[in-house]
Amino acid sequence: MDKIDKIIIAIIFVLFSVIFFFLKLTYDDSFYGNSITFLSITIGFTMTSLSILYNTDSVKKLAKSKDAEKKNYTVLHRLGAYYYIQINFSVFLILFYQIEKLLINKFEVLNIISFINFPLLLCNCFLTIILVKFFIKLFTHPNFGKET
Repeated sequence: MDKIDKIIIAIIFVLFSVIFFFLKLTYDDSFYGNSITFLSITIGFTMTSLSILYNTDSVKKLAKSKDAEKKNYTVLHRLGAYYYIQINFSVFLILFYQIEKLLINKFEVLNIISFINFPLLLCNCFLTIILVKFFIKLFTHPNFGKET
């Protein structure tokens, strides 16, 4: 993952966590259900785009093109890392939301840390946007992924 993307995700998480901490919002059951539905859709998009990408000639081009940030990596390695992070993060959030929904009334600590729910969802949205941007650039820019 690019350094700038890591920094942006950290800023998104911290900024929105502070905002939601002071707003002291409570989440109802529809938040959890809607969030899990959204995350399931993003996982579906991710898996579909990965399968589409797998059957293209662009994979060979990306495997030959060196990554700008890590010299021993290719662009394909970077793309694979984004897919890996996004899928794992989405699955983690689904499990987190399910567990929190089940246990929020039993443990007060979950009520206290529930302000991070929406910031975590925003971080997942940012990861999805990065993948969509990369995927669109791959198919709309004729020289993307070619060795220079």
